[in-house]
This record gives sequence, structure tokens and C-alpha cells, in this order.
Amino acid sequence: MEKKQKIFLALLVFFLYLIPTFIQYSFDENFRISGVFLGLPRVLSGDEPHYLATIYSIAEDLDLDLENNYTDTYYNNQTDAGAIYSNTQGIEGADRHCMYHGIGKGELCFPGHPIGMPLVFSIFLFPFANSTFLESAAIYLMMIVSVLTLFLLYKILKHYGASERHAIIVTLIWAFATPIWFYSKSLWPATLLMFLTTLSFYFFFVRKKFLPSSLLMSVAFAANYPMAILAGAKAFLLAKKKKFRGLAVFSIPIAITVAVTIIYTNLVIKVGHVPLRQLDTVGVGNIFFGLPALIFSPKFGLLVFSPILIFSLLGFREFYREHKDEAVWLALSFVFTWLLYSSVSYLASGIASFGPRYFVPFLPLFALPFMQWFKSNKNKYLWWLFLAVLAYSLLLNLAAVLFYPAFWDREVWWLASKVLIGA
Repeated sequence: MEKKQKIFLALLVFFLYLIPTFIQYSFDENFRISGVFLGLPRVLSGDEPHYLATIYSIAEDLDLDLENNYTDTYYNNQTDAGAIYSNTQGIEGADRHCMYHGIGKGELCFPGHPIGMPLVFSIFLFPFANSTFLESAAIYLMMIVSVLTLFLLYKILKHYGASERHAIIVTLIWAFATPIWFYSKSLWPATLLMFLTTLSFYFFFVRKKFLPSSLLMSVAFAANYPMAILAGAKAFLLAKKKKFRGLAVFSIPIAITVAVTIIYTNLVIKVGHVPLRQLDTVGVGNIFFGLPALIFSPKFGLLVFSPILIFSLLGFREFYREHKDEAVWLALSFVFTWLLYSSVSYLASGIASFGPRYFVPFLPLFALPFMQWFKSNKNKYLWWLFLAVLAYSLLLNLAAVLFYPAFWDREVWWLASKVLIGA
């Protein structure tokens, strides 16, 4: 493929990701959709407003006390926790995700979520501090991160033997037939975690550079603590191969990050955000329900919202034969993450989001075993099944991007009845 054609495809992906960000929805006093209009993107619900408040606090106030950010939003007509919650004065949605700790004469409202993503984003968003564009800039930054991940996926596919044509086709499938598209216009950390996981994979397995891979996983851990599972799987591979120098290089940055996080959460603000303290704040669920639910639930099941991954499973055996280390790491990371979220009661659903949010960081790398199937399948019936699954996935994710608020925390058949047939 000529360079001009590749540039055209890259720009096409960028604009197809950009255009839906201008479709915005208005809400009534009960936070139900009341209209649609064109405008700049805003955070919607779930934990998004609270991550935004943390970004505002770091970028504008240079601190981690969110009390003034919440107060300014809910009572002083500001947008620190999202424009749609501005001046809501304590009605539904105007809550505070705080971990309070008294320092000096008062109580500080420390962020109730890991601070890795807001810290990273604040570095790039400082130019927009004290402007009304900061909220939209944060979402556009997330969109750029998504597009960069897709470009990185294309490079990785080429490295693992995909032809130019196959690499482009699979990248486009992943861009528009998986929830990557939906999360590109949100402020959930899942998209940043996806980028960090993919880039760390690239350095670890492709470049054999363990230090940058470790630094990236350290940032990922600071953004979402279960990412330690992915780092642990890489450490396991190094130990198994007796690469102890590489193991030390890889482990030290992560160990330092974990130690700092424990000090921050257990000594500075004295809360149990690390799974070493106050596990009852999370709650242990029924793992025998969680395991199948995370895969098949019509509300958040991985294969329901990303059925294209069926073909990743079909290609995994061949992927393992050709790239054993990468396959072992991907399997260990996914299975132990699956086990963790399956056994945690309120986390199993991903809570107020679209589909399998906690598995989004894995999505690009599932393209590797998919590629093995895609380039070697000779079964015409599987090709017909693939085309049907692809059509379903494209329609689902296109509708989710266009009707963004309606697709939060919904079963697929509810969505079909409301969006496709208007029932």
C-alpha cells in the first residue's frame, strides 16, 4: 500500500473517532436525556466526574484536595466535576468520591480513586488550566491516546508477521468493532491503561527493553492497582528463564511504585485502596457467578460486546506455537484478571459503563491470536460466521458511539429494542 493511502486511512480513523465527540445530549432535572445538540465533549457519569475533578485539582490548584472542586461545581456554577453537574446543589449525581483525612485544622478531601490517570493527563493539560476548555481537552486527549494505541497495534501486528494488508484490516476491525471506539470519548482510565499495556508489551517482547516496559507498567499500576497482575506475569516469565538481571531491572520501578502507593493510601490519607487493607470495603462476591457473567452477561459480558474475540480464541493455539512467551503472558494476565474481577462483588459489572470496561486494556493484544486465525483459516463456514459477527459488532459499537448515554449499563437486547426498532 502506498504511503498516501496509509495516511488517508490514518486520517479516516482519526476523523471517525473525532466526529462522534461533537454529538452531545442534554438532560432534565432527573438526569434523563431531554435533547441532542452539537457541542464539545463532556464527562457523563460513573466515576468520570471524579477523575475530572482530580485533574482540575492537580492542573489548577496544584493539590489533591477535591473539596473546593466539588463545592465550586455543585454550588458555584463551575465545571470542575463536569459541566452537566454545574450548580446542581446536591441533587442526584452531585456526590463526592473522597477519602477524608484531617491535616492541620480541617479535613482534606483526597481522591477516592487511583490518581495515576489524572496525574498523567494533568501534565498535558496544564496549558488549559483555568479555562473552560479543560473538560473537553481531557476527553480529546483520551481520544488521541486511543488513536495512538491503534497505530501501535498496527506496528506490533507487522512485527509478528502480518502482511501490510492484513495488519491494516485487523487494525480497522479493532478500531470500529470493539469497545475501543466507545471508550475513546470517555474519561475512564481504561483507555490510558490500554495504551500503557500495549506499549509496555511492545518494549518487553518486541524491543526486549525491560526498564521502559516496567516504567509503563508502574504508571498503569498507579492508575489501576490490578494492573500489577500484568506486571507479575512478565516477572514470572523472566524468572522462569532465569534472566535475573532483567528481572531486577523490571521489578525495581514497580516495587518502588507499589511502596509509594501503600504509603500514600495507608499512611498519608489512611484509607484502604490497596488490596492489603480493608478488603471489606470492596466485598467478596460469588466467583461462580462472576466467572461466566464477565464473559456472557448481556450487560457487561466480554463476548457479548466483543464477539470478535471468539476468533482470537480460535487462533490462540497457533499463536502459542509460534510465540510461546507472549501467549503465556497474555493467558496468565487475562485469566488472573478475570478471576480477580469475578470474585469481587460490585466490581464484576464494571459499574455504570459500556460492556467489559475492565478488559479494555487487553483488547489490542487479543488481535495477535486473531491474526493467526485470520491469515490461516480455510473453513468457509467460519468465514460466514466471522462476517455475521463483524456486522453485529460494527452496528453495536457504532450505535454506542452515536447514542453514547443510552448505552451505559444496558443489556444488548434492551439496546436493540430502543435503538434499532424503537420499541
